[in-house]
Amino acid sequence: MAADTLAPLKDGKAPQPVEALWADFDPRAEPLDVEVLKQWEEDDVVMQVLRYRVGIFKRKKSMMAAVYGYPKGATNLPGLVQAHGGGQYADYRAVLSNAKRGYATISIAWGGRINALDYKVNPDVVKLFFDQATDHPDYKLTTDWATLDGYQWQAVLLSPADFRNPSGKAGALANWREIKELKLAPKHKGDPRPEFRNLRWVTHED
Repeated sequence: MAADTLAPLKDGKAPQPVEALWADFDPRAEPLDVEVLKQWEEDDVVMQVLRYRVGIFKRKKSMMAAVYGYPKGATNLPGLVQAHGGGQYADYRAVLSNAKRGYATISIAWGGRINALDYKVNPDVVKLFFDQATDHPDYKLTTDWATLDGYQWQAVLLSPADFRNPSGKAGALANWREIKELKLAPKHKGDPRPEFRNLRWVTHED
């Protein structure tokens, strides 16, 4: 595997000033590694569901899924990017509409969800991809952030019993406002709660 796309942090600190974040970054230096997952033509527009390389992070390749379309036979086109998809989906309808107006258009499946003809990836299918359930009839390739936490936050209701307090003892905690450190109690076999790599702690007044 090639070297990481971005240089490692120095002393764990982000580069300063902000322009230094991309000062040495060349977006054309790495190949896109495009994978066309499905292709069709509609109203003189070439439509594709594809994945392309975002970069190499912690020695793992991250791939973004998207719906892409362009007028058939056209070259040197202006481009449009639907950065988060439509309604958090990469949706072929917006791509088709803009491509018919003369734009090369891409709708990005940031969270892995795709709405395209004969290629639909809803949250259940995203989970199949996460679980690598390749034998499932609905399994489809989609966005793979690999070692990055690039997906949107998910909400889940947890009780005090789901956590360990700073002393390491599991169980109910008397005063949520006094909690300084929280660690999820380990999941037991068959626990239906999802796995989380990131958690945000939110409190609200009674």
